[in-house]
Amino acid sequence: MIGTAAVGALLQNRLVSALTSQAAARSAALPPQMQAKFLAEIGNSAKSGIQVGAGQSAASAIKLPAGLPAQAVQSTGRIAHEVFTFAFVDAAANGQGWTGGPGGSRRSCGRL
Repeated sequence: MIGTAAVGALLQNRLVSALTSQAAARSAALPPQMQAKFLAEIGNSAKSGIQVGAGQSAASAIKLPAGLPAQAVQSTGRIAHEVFTFAFVDAAANGQGWTGGPGGSRRSCGRL
């Protein structure tokens, strides 16, 4: 049981790190006025845990300002989904000892 807890803690740590780095890299695709808010929301989610259930996505964990154009909401949701998906794959791949270094899982698993 201790080994399982240690693996879980390691994967959680890797996921937080991967979420942060993925968000930093992918936030550049957002309009400049949204980048800081996006990074802050991903950072908050990484610290407190992303709570999603049936019918929800990582994008629902991000609180967007009211009145955003539909296109901005859609692109932010897509980028949030990419951040979570690639961070999860990176964390799992690195936690399993797969080779390829940073980003290696994306090359070996393809686009999700």
